[in-house]
Formats: sequence, C-alpha cells, structure tokens
Amino acid sequence: MRTLYLSYAVMALPDAVGVLSAKLGVADVSSLLFFLWFAVLPVPVGVLCVRLGASRLVRAALLLSGAACFLLAGGSRPVALAGLAVAGFANVLLQVAVPVQATEAVPADRLASVLTGGLFVKTLMAMAFPSLVAWASSCSLALLPFAWANARDAWFLALVPFAALAAWGAASVGVAPRPAVASAEAVRTLLRAARRVLADPVSCGAVVAFAVALVMDVAYNLSVPETLARRFGAGDAAVAVVYATLFGVKLPVTLFGAWLFRRRDARRTFALSSAVALAGALVLFAAGSLPLYLVGVALFATGCANVYGHVFGTVARRHPSEASAAASLLVTALAAGAVASPLLDAARRLGVCAAEGVVLALGAALLPLAAFVSFSRRRP
Repeated sequence: MRTLYLSYAVMALPDAVGVLSAKLGVADVSSLLFFLWFAVLPVPVGVLCVRLGASRLVRAALLLSGAACFLLAGGSRPVALAGLAVAGFANVLLQVAVPVQATEAVPADRLASVLTGGLFVKTLMAMAFPSLVAWASSCSLALLPFAWANARDAWFLALVPFAALAAWGAASVGVAPRPAVASAEAVRTLLRAARRVLADPVSCGAVVAFAVALVMDVAYNLSVPETLARRFGAGDAAVAVVYATLFGVKLPVTLFGAWLFRRRDARRTFALSSAVALAGALVLFAAGSLPLYLVGVALFATGCANVYGHVFGTVARRHPSEASAAASLLVTALAAGAVASPLLDAARRLGVCAAEGVVLALGAALLPLAAFVSFSRRRP
C-alpha cells in the first residue's frame, strides 16, 4: 500500500511542472507531447503488464521519474523538454501499471476507495508544488553546492521531493516471480480482455462517460481566463481565486470519495456526482456575478472529483480479471482531453456557444451515461 501512495505522489510530477512549461515557453509542445503519450502508449504498456508484471513496470516508472527530475532541473529549453518527455512517458507507465498492481493486492470491493485515496495524494502533491517553488526561489544561492544554467530562481530545488519519493518508491516495490508470457500471447490476452470489457454495455458506458467527463473538465480549465475576462472583466487575481476554489474543493471531496467507496459500490453514486457536475455547469453558464460563478465552480468541482474512482471501480468490480485492459482503456481515454481545445475553438468560430456552453453540453451528455452505469441491472 505504501508503494501505491508513493507512486501516486510521483504521478503528480507532469501536472506540477506545468509552471516550468510556461516559463520556458513550451506549454503547447508539452501538452501535445503529454496527450500523444496517452494516445499511443497505454496498449503497449498493458501488454507489458501482462508479460512482465505490473510491479516491474512501476519500479521502472519510478526510476524514470527520478531521472526526469534531474533533466527538468537543467534549466535550458532542450534539456527541460527531454525531461518533460521522460516524465510523460513514466507517467503513462504509472497510470496503467499502478491500478493493475493494486488489483493484485486489494480486494475488488475496496479497489475504488484505495485508488481514490491515491488520487487525493496526487492532487495534494500537485497543489503543494507552487508553494515548493516559492520556497525554493527564496533560497539563497550561497546555500547551493552547484548552479545550473537557469539557477537564478533556484526553483529546481522543488523537484527534490519528487526525486526522493521516486527513489523511495522504487526501493519499496517488491517484484514477485511470475511465469514468462510470450509477446504475442500477451497481446492476445490484453485484446481479449479489452473486448470483454467493451462488450459489457455497463463497462463500455463507464469508459465513454470517463472520456466525456475528461473533455468537460479540460475544456473548463482551459476556458477560465477567457470567460472571466469576457463576462466579469476580471483579471489574474480572479483566475487565481477560481483555480484555488476548484482544487480546494476537489481535495476534500476526493478524500470523502475514498471513505465512501469503502462502504458503497462506486458505480451507485456515479449518477449523483454527474448531476452535481451538471448543476455546477448550469450555474457557470447562467451566473451574473463572480460570487455566484464561484458557487458554480464549487459544484462543478464536487461532481468531477471522483469520476476516475466511479469508473475504474465499476469496471474492475465487474471484470476483476481484466485489470490490465481496464487500466489501458481508461488511460487511452485520457487522450480525449486533446479534443477540448479544438472543440472550444470550433464553438467560438461557428458562434454556436461560448466556452461555458460547451461545458454545459458535455455535462448534459455525461448525466445519461452515468445514470445508465449507476442504475443498470445488467450482469457482466
């Protein structure tokens, strides 16, 4: 269990170093690379989980994450880009392999709770990173034994906790012996498992709902600065308040989800979460003042906080022997986030609706999918 939570803490690295991407002017390249990894790698990683075992991949991913920290600390644009690429690659390995490893150690009825607790740790680390950067930037360079190309701000000291957690996690992973599986057989095993998951209407609906929820969440996050400026004439201070509200609400709701999923089947409350997210999207669409808009942000964050726990818990509980396929499908679905930006641009060009209208439409599409997943009596 300790390794799982350490892995989720390290999994926050690509989210946390977004500040570095913006600083070096490579945010667009970083986002494209991130979604490309998630589109291409999950299935091969799922095959490797079948062939080599999830614990070996978790150890390799943690070691790569530690190496990425050293590259990101280099300060120059090419070295930092290499670090972002390695961090993204390691992140895909963790996103697929950690849930699979959890299924080998955690009972199916507790899996959603444990993974949601891991997401709480990940969110906490991502939120703490800006504070670590502020602390590191205030450090005197006289205290440093070396200086890198861009060491003026000393922000790279904030990467030390990630490197330490990665090393500790890699040392903690126990690799159990397992029979070798041929590559071709591993591919066939994964594809058969994925076909069984997608042939189940409830599990398939959960995967589609996950993709829709992700696009909705990414679209909202991308639209915040433009929406606040257009509707309320607000600047950077208001944007900071909105993001603080968004993540400040998600954090305790995720922790509550970890507690709740120990006591209730994760899929039974999926419809309720989606209804709250839709209510939040409706308030965001109609709000005439910034305080009311913040109420919508809180509702939206509450509804979106535990989507992964709802979906993976549903699929893993219905198909406990198809964990690798389920993790690969969900991580592949993360690539759907790349659709959010073109979708917002198309809505603006066509004059169909503003960004908040896109979020509302996606929320309206999510609710019936979540209701079907929650209330269907179909057996797997």
